[in-house]
Amino acid sequence: MNPARQFTIKEWTEQFKWADKTVKTDLQKISDAKEDNSEIFINDTEVTKTIQLSGKWRDLEGKPMTGSITLEPYTSRILIKDGM
Repeated sequence: MNPARQFTIKEWTEQFKWADKTVKTDLQKISDAKEDNSEIFINDTEVTKTIQLSGKWRDLEGKPMTGSITLEPYTSRILIKDGM
């Protein structure tokens, strides 16, 4: 799969049939956490956006993230709270 390819919602749901079709999160399945331990940061604007981070975070590959993150237009990033 080409990581730069963008899908419509219909294409995405057809391509990834394993994905939940409900709005509930998979937080309990992933980490058995009692509270949210992740956040999605979204840039829904036409310009690059810098978001200040409060506390320590890790990206989905485990890389530590502190200070701020920069998102290109119309992109998002999921981070996991570090130390939970």
